Amino acid sequence: MHKPEDTMLTRSKLYAFVILSMALIIFLSLLSVYIRENSTREAIDGQSGIHKGLLLTREAQVHFKKQVQEWKNVLLRGHNEEDYVKYLSQFMEEESIIRNKVSLLIDHLKNAPEARGLAIKFLETHQELGRQYREALQIYFESKSNRSVNTDKAVRGIDREPTDLLDDLAEKLLAQGEIDLQKIETDLQKVSWVIIGLVVTSIIIIAYLLMGLTNRLLKQSATDRLTQLKNRKELRVQLKQNLETRSKNYMLLIDLDEFKLINEVCGYSGGDMYLLETSKKLNSMRSNNETLFRSNADEFVLLTSQGSHPEVIRRAESIRKTIESFIYTFNDSDFQTTCSIAIVEIDSLYRDIESIYTNADLAMQEAKELGRNKVILYSPLNQGISRRQQEMRSVHGINKALLENRFVLYRQKIKSFDEKKHTTYYEVLIRLENPDGTMSGPHTFLPAAEKYKLMDKVDRWVITDICRHLTENPGDSDSYSVNLSGATLSDATFIKFIEETFSNLPFPTSRIGFEITETEAVKNLDNTNQILNVLKNHNCKISLDDFGTGVSSFSYLIGMNIDSVKIDGVFIKDLQHSNTNQAIVRSVIDIAKTLNITTVAEFVEDKHIEEALIKMGIQYGQGFGIHKPENINLINQDS
Repeated sequence: MHKPEDTMLTRSKLYAFVILSMALIIFLSLLSVYIRENSTREAIDGQSGIHKGLLLTREAQVHFKKQVQEWKNVLLRGHNEEDYVKYLSQFMEEESIIRNKVSLLIDHLKNAPEARGLAIKFLETHQELGRQYREALQIYFESKSNRSVNTDKAVRGIDREPTDLLDDLAEKLLAQGEIDLQKIETDLQKVSWVIIGLVVTSIIIIAYLLMGLTNRLLKQSATDRLTQLKNRKELRVQLKQNLETRSKNYMLLIDLDEFKLINEVCGYSGGDMYLLETSKKLNSMRSNNETLFRSNADEFVLLTSQGSHPEVIRRAESIRKTIESFIYTFNDSDFQTTCSIAIVEIDSLYRDIESIYTNADLAMQEAKELGRNKVILYSPLNQGISRRQQEMRSVHGINKALLENRFVLYRQKIKSFDEKKHTTYYEVLIRLENPDGTMSGPHTFLPAAEKYKLMDKVDRWVITDICRHLTENPGDSDSYSVNLSGATLSDATFIKFIEETFSNLPFPTSRIGFEITETEAVKNLDNTNQILNVLKNHNCKISLDDFGTGVSSFSYLIGMNIDSVKIDGVFIKDLQHSNTNQAIVRSVIDIAKTLNITTVAEFVEDKHIEEALIKMGIQYGQGFGIHKPENINLINQDS
């Protein structure tokens, strides 16, 4: 059969892609933050460079003014040697500071050629200014009178050009700073738009790819990977829509009979190929108003709106015949299978999808029980379906009764025909107490319990409850015989249950015997013998029930460790009028005596049968002619 690894792989890819997409978006976001931070840092650095250039220019301006002032001090206050030397020294110091500042400024303005040119021109002008000042000092020393006036005339106005150059340089740097700031802002905007574009583009691409992967995953979740048909999930969606719109449709449940044989012989790959070929044949037969689904491993569903019961039955028959005639070849071997088809008419009476499925399953089970390769239209009037519905209700009732402890033990006497022994004991019977207080006989629920594998639970309840009864009612000194079903005889855990149940009982376990049917005992003879040996170790009596109806009754008497046989009632009811029955009963009696096994006759309905059995040598009898079943809980144990 097909496995869902591909769908799981696609989901893994989707999850991985989502994670990678988120990582990419986070990366781009972090990248944008980094670029903006870096650009901002560059802007700050650029502005810092402009600021430093302005600072050096301002310092040069200040010191130049001081130099000019010191020159005036030389002329106006340097009348004696001491003052002259003092002011001239300060003049020379300011000149040195200016040249140092402007040299630094020139180095700083490597990336600003125009401003750097102004700074160089200022430095050249300033050097020329120094030369002229020195020439003026020569005039100062040579003049005999009015030397300050003569010297001042020689240098008057020569400081204007350097001052203007420094002012122009300051203005140039301010203007350059504004230009750089605007450029940085423009660059930041461009970077921001580029990053936004990248992120938006990435998100769009990611969203597009995610939509593609999501649509693919949704398609896979709605489509069977092997056959590419719509799957069970989509079938439920379609059925829900039909129920909501109250539209009339038919659901054809197509189950491939014995498909597991193809799987076992051809393997899963061969089975998948068969399913694929079958789906193609079914799909080729589908009309435009029909929808085909693969609802399970070996099941298909066809929803059709064809109008009448005869039409839809003919449609189903054509499908059945097509599958029946299909020969599948695998590894040079030919295989031919059939299919069973259950039809459910979906009309306004349905309220939920589960009811549709339930009725389809009931019709399918009817088709299977009729031998497979059948078409069954669900109808509550169909006796087989009606019986199965009753069984399902019984199964629900059994499970609920087990939970609510509503089973009740009855008992029926097994009378000894040997008055000297008085070894009478009782068979344990079971009834189901209904919620309204009425009692249902075993025929109403035991067949369903046997069919749907609940008998082992019922058997354990009976054993547990009879042990409870004998524990709580010490005045009841009778012995009891409990029936064991075939399910219990095949249950490997039953021995453990017996050991646990029989531990620490306040009464001898020999008071509890067990009855097993011949037919069920021989189905799993090894396990049955193991259980019988354990029970015998607890001194329990074992009786073979319904004896005489099996195919090899006498041979099993020798192989099994039993204490008595209960002759089936079919040989007892007409005993007086059937020589054949009398012969069978005598043969059982003779074999039982030889094996030292006691005999019990069932269905002893009157005194005439009882007397005939006594004459034949039967040791025990049971039936309505001897004792009618009674509620074990209503017995007065003190009487």
